[in-house]
Amino acid sequence: TYKTSLSAIREAASIIDAAYTPLHFDLSGVTRADSAGVGLLIEWQRIAARARCDLRYTQMPKSLESIMRVTGVLGMLPVD
Repeated sequence: TYKTSLSAIREAASIIDAAYTPLHFDLSGVTRADSAGVGLLIEWQRIAARARCDLRYTQMPKSLESIMRVTGVLGMLPVD
């Protein structure tokens, strides 16, 4: 939901701003995802780009990878 996404964006922004690069976000704990989750990953990437932080996503769940493939953003985000 919007409120949950907004808080996740704010929390990640503070982590990204304070991080040494490269920074890896481990997504192995993600059990459910939808297009809002994909939007969240894209927004985190934008924040990282502004902060000149090399952000990468690791342990991408297959369900999230499938959504990213269908929406056409899989190749746009740095996934290990």
